[in-house]
Amino acid sequence: MSSNNKYQKPQVQKRDNYLVSEQFCFHRHYSDISGTYSAYAYYKDHKKTPKELYGSNTPIAIDTNILLNLYKISFKEREEFLKFIEKNAYRIIIPAQVQQEYMCHRINHIQAFQRTLKELEPQTRTILDSLKKSYKTASEQLKQLGNRKIVSNDMLYVMEQIKNVQQFIEQHKFSDDYINELTNLFCPLLENLKKGVDESMKQAVYELDDPVLSSLSKAQIQKPLSQLEMDFLNNKYHQLLEEYNEHKSQLSEITLFTFPGCGDRFKEKDGLDPCGDFYIYHELLSYMRRTNQDVVLLTNDVTKSDWVGADRKPFGHYIVDTYMNTGHMLYIFNARDFTPLTFEAVAESSEEGRDDDVSPEILPVNANADETETTGANVMDVNHTIESKESSSESNDITDNTQDSNAGEQDYSYLRDVSEERFMQELEAAEIWAKDFGDGCLRQDFFIFTVLGHKNFKYSSSRKMLDKLKNEGLIRVVEKEEEDKKYKCLEKVR
Repeated sequence: MSSNNKYQKPQVQKRDNYLVSEQFCFHRHYSDISGTYSAYAYYKDHKKTPKELYGSNTPIAIDTNILLNLYKISFKEREEFLKFIEKNAYRIIIPAQVQQEYMCHRINHIQAFQRTLKELEPQTRTILDSLKKSYKTASEQLKQLGNRKIVSNDMLYVMEQIKNVQQFIEQHKFSDDYINELTNLFCPLLENLKKGVDESMKQAVYELDDPVLSSLSKAQIQKPLSQLEMDFLNNKYHQLLEEYNEHKSQLSEITLFTFPGCGDRFKEKDGLDPCGDFYIYHELLSYMRRTNQDVVLLTNDVTKSDWVGADRKPFGHYIVDTYMNTGHMLYIFNARDFTPLTFEAVAESSEEGRDDDVSPEILPVNANADETETTGANVMDVNHTIESKESSSESNDITDNTQDSNAGEQDYSYLRDVSEERFMQELEAAEIWAKDFGDGCLRQDFFIFTVLGHKNFKYSSSRKMLDKLKNEGLIRVVEKEEEDKKYKCLEKVR
């Protein structure tokens, strides 16, 4: 098939009409062989790695959970992501629904972060108190064990052993000198922690001077759907939900009836609107059709299995629906896989509702599994039924690490060895990010433990691969100094 007719463009009526309606909305099923084939082919041929996307002009939509998460992560990670937004503001899309949700919960997340900072010092003092009282606690717990009638009446031999342990604890309890020395060691820790908290609080009081708000104001904020469109989508959502509920008991069928936002169906029990993701999906469809472009969606919301499947791969019917509606594609990235950032929360907020809940009918097979192990790229691949032989050797990378000699690494079966190809792919993307949005230095430990570690590559395997590539002259380690601290930074040899 020639490149000119490889993709059969869908027949779109009234191309200049971008209003959501029955003719332009999510449909679970299309009886169109050529259109389905074209959708799958287009998806695979146009996907890009994060490294390619960093320097491209592809529009990037950002989900609400990422924007709110910026108030809960470290200042360093936040600063890097805001640099990314500002540099790419011309192609960063904030859907109107995302804007509404963000503005509704923004202050709560700012305040949650402030509360967590204030709790750090008291929590550390609690650690000191726990250490001082630990022998008393253990002795009291043993006493309670001995007071159980089943033990005191029927296990006299156990009672004798409890007394022996209590005597040992009493003989070896912390001396006054030990407690004083322990307290003296904690004093500078508490003093510096308080200093750090005070400095962080100065950066965290920004309800009126908010760096996140400032950066987002430069992005492309979309106009909201009309009330007519939202009413239509609300009805459509509940029609799809009724079909979904009819089939949710059949695990073999449930993915065929999944639709954007079905993972939020529980919100209705709390009097909340469950249609937020459904609105966002249709806003993006309208944008893609209006601008004639593909779009990337960044989200942290992948556990509900309604943006991507339990195996972290896209639903085939989403791929077809997006293409049939727009002639283009929506590529969905977990934010952790798009950036080297961890997005690990410093503060937890009760304002997130059920956004992180996992649908009980669609539990992930392995929530920690790397969703891109078969492609060597950080883009979700097409369902197993349409995967091609382009899969790299990474498809068999999930190995049991029980023979791993690294004492600091736990034996989790989903940890795996990193291949040379994958190591270099991740290195190149992380290096670009560090130079464009970070401090220019890709620290060796950060890359091994955070970037590769978060994608379930074994630390020992990654270090061995690093040593191999250094010896082959493909990577060099450069020592840099910052604030009297020396760091080892990785650079790919060009």
